[in-house]
Amino acid sequence: MGFFDSFIKLFTTSDIDQVAIKPSAITEPIVKVAKAKVDNMVLKTAELKKLTKKALDVHASTVHGIQLDGRQTKDNMIKELNKELKGKK
Repeated sequence: MGFFDSFIKLFTTSDIDQVAIKPSAITEPIVKVAKAKVDNMVLKTAELKKLTKKALDVHASTVHGIQLDGRQTKDNMIKELNKELKGKK
């Protein structure tokens, strides 16, 4: 059994148990965007048409706080977003 004990010791060390895991310098994801820039970010219809449906949905919810129905066509989603934005003014 001496051979197997020395073989196992080759792959296991007590140093691993003593390694301390230090927290990262960044402890939370950086998702914050400057509020002033985001609040005034109103895209024109031509710019909205360049976005994908998913990007359009994310833009509407994060920038304007409007939930769009992703099952609709992109054109209908844009119309709904513009309608909601006009209603907020």
